[in-house]
Amino acid sequence: MNKPARGEEDGVASGRVPLAGRRGARINVGRTFSDNAKFERRADSDEIELIDTDQWLTSCNEEALAAGENLALLGSEIFQFGNVDFLGEGRFRLSKLLRGRGGTEWACAAHDVGDRFCLIRPGTLQPITLPSWSLGATISASADGAIASTQLEGEALRPPSPVNLAAQRQPNGDLSVAWTRRSRQGFAWVDGIDAPLGEGREQYRVLISGSQEGFESIVDEPAIIIADADLNRLGPGPALIDVRQVGDLTASRPAQISINLP
Repeated sequence: MNKPARGEEDGVASGRVPLAGRRGARINVGRTFSDNAKFERRADSDEIELIDTDQWLTSCNEEALAAGENLALLGSEIFQFGNVDFLGEGRFRLSKLLRGRGGTEWACAAHDVGDRFCLIRPGTLQPITLPSWSLGATISASADGAIASTQLEGEALRPPSPVNLAAQRQPNGDLSVAWTRRSRQGFAWVDGIDAPLGEGREQYRVLISGSQEGFESIVDEPAIIIADADLNRLGPGPALIDVRQVGDLTASRPAQISINLP
């Protein structure tokens, strides 16, 4: 059964990005200012400096976190924070962090001092519909004479990367590889059944890179059996298994594990 990965029960809508606020809404924006910005996947605090020192960040309890409160963008990662300590002059320490929300765990290790910070609140998001051929293009937004530009990477169009990727050698020498899919429409597991697919069809690209050759296959279920003869052609030593879900417009980021072949 495909339930959401742990830590993604908030139901973050992946089809909206904080490119511009609605007119009249105030957005809490700022940057990281300490080496805590280089936090790892399970880091428990970070320090933020807001551009407008009159703005404020507040703590919330676990019930509010479960309802999606204190949702923010840091760099390319979406996360939530439960505790806030005021440090003075628009600076705050955020702790009790829930990292990699909405399938953005890939961005957890890519932080640095000066990363952008934006608090995401109801009424501060502006959905913008763009044609699929806009992927890779530079888009700009302007307000009150200020202009900001960014490259449209289409992260909201990607399926989340597969999770629980595992490989096991069978008694006959074949390799069994399996994983759990996720869905852009199924972060909240509310009814005990499979998360919705969220794509026009279920499809995965499996790539194994060995010391001598590579193996690639397209499958329509979250598992594959690789014959012993195919494994032998990869060569002995380390091999990297790379699995991506193929979406309607683009593929997910990879799930990867390393194995050793005799």
